[in-house]
Amino acid sequence: REAVSAEAVSLLVWNESLTRLDFYLAHDRIPDERARPSIADGEGIAGWIAQQDRSFLTNDPASEPHFRNLVDQEAAFVTRSLLGVPLHRAEHVYGVLQALNSKSPDGFGRADLHLLEALADPISVSLDNALTFQLARRERRQNEALFQIGMVLSRKLSLEEIIEVLLEQL
Repeated sequence: REAVSAEAVSLLVWNESLTRLDFYLAHDRIPDERARPSIADGEGIAGWIAQQDRSFLTNDPASEPHFRNLVDQEAAFVTRSLLGVPLHRAEHVYGVLQALNSKSPDGFGRADLHLLEALADPISVSLDNALTFQLARRERRQNEALFQIGMVLSRKLSLEEIIEVLLEQL
């Protein structure tokens, strides 16, 4: 936000099935994981950026055919200018970073876009590391639960005890 003098930033990352871009950061706010806003593949400017694997700059988003302000409405935010860059993992786009509303009276310029593009690589590496760690932690919890279930099932217990342990672990 500070690098390009923006009022807010949004970060969108593909969900596990690669069908929707989920907002991990929406207008500088971290949404509740259970009610995280998302957009479909190709929807909105962020969806277009991800689909086309191209950066985007506009100082009049309302005039853009891809612009959707659904998340703006939920956050009571008005997008007046927008910079967006794709984030890469290996050779694939896995997310989009957007800077919203330039603090400059002239809006965002090409220099802002080039700066955000330059920052995209180190940001992508950091996010990739965080997502990999999150996945490893979830897999460890799942493996631990399976191990515990296996230990219970290997003992001679009543059906009620087995069901109780299975429900607890699930």
